[in-house]
Amino acid sequence: MSVDGGGTKVISVLFNEKFELLGCGEGGGINPNFEARENIEIAMRKCINESISPRRNLELETVYVSMPALKEQELYIEILKQYVNVEQVYYVNEGQMALLAGVQKSRGLVALSGTGSGIFWVDEERIIHTGGWGSLLGDEGSGFYIGREGLKAAIKYYEETGPYTVLYDLVMNEWKLNTMLDVIKKVYGVSSSRYVISSAVPLVSKAASMGDGIAVDIFRSAGKEMARQAIAMLKRLNIKQEIIVTIAGGSWKGSRIMFEAFRNAVIGAFPNVTVTVPLFEPVIGGVILQAKKVDEGAVDEYLQVIKGQFGKFFYKPGWM
Repeated sequence: MSVDGGGTKVISVLFNEKFELLGCGEGGGINPNFEARENIEIAMRKCINESISPRRNLELETVYVSMPALKEQELYIEILKQYVNVEQVYYVNEGQMALLAGVQKSRGLVALSGTGSGIFWVDEERIIHTGGWGSLLGDEGSGFYIGREGLKAAIKYYEETGPYTVLYDLVMNEWKLNTMLDVIKKVYGVSSSRYVISSAVPLVSKAASMGDGIAVDIFRSAGKEMARQAIAMLKRLNIKQEIIVTIAGGSWKGSRIMFEAFRNAVIGAFPNVTVTVPLFEPVIGGVILQAKKVDEGAVDEYLQVIKGQFGKFFYKPGWM
């Protein structure tokens, strides 16, 4: 089994020694900084039940689990063992998980932009991470950043302190507001404003696809913010040889503009770097890691099977 969890959701895939997909499950966000333990447990149980149903008395040889905090990883395994037998567990860093799923390599850089954001340098088991400070102190270029800027642009038009943007109409209509003032209750009248604000990303994406200049600029700015962090990491590493850089997280799917701004800035600073879109969603990182453990030299052969079995987990930005 391979498991990947974060601020928005937790996903698991169940597979056998032939790399055949047997089941998959999904639950809500499991970040302890923003979710109550009760909600985290509910999300995990839902994910587990969906992935193993209708099977019981399973013997799981190996479980690869990747989550922001070790405590939540251990909690997932504790709950999982209530349903099935588990022989061995590997706790995988989320950057390593994304890199394996994205480019099937053990060395490279990952720019993560989901609800939050961060940069990961992965070199086998050596991992360096920057970012992850949360929405109050950081998360530049994240889904929260994009959603917040979109909402601010709509509010500025409403208050006549900024130009017209179709974001105003989209926020009013899609969120079913009677007046823009209702956005206050929408954002602040919930337990997690962070997720409500991040949920505005599809509205900014829609506005950008309609050619709205402000929405396009928001995605361009997000891409540049992610590039700024990636470039800082690359300078810190001072590595001379070629490096592969990939992306992870749902925010990148909002607009091609974001990825292009990121790629252009990174390559402009480091011409020898390759910037690419990932092949799979991060949850498949555990599947790739299992293939490497079985036979490092046969990963390409296994990859063909994995592509056929796990097609629903291809990373699919709408702009590709």
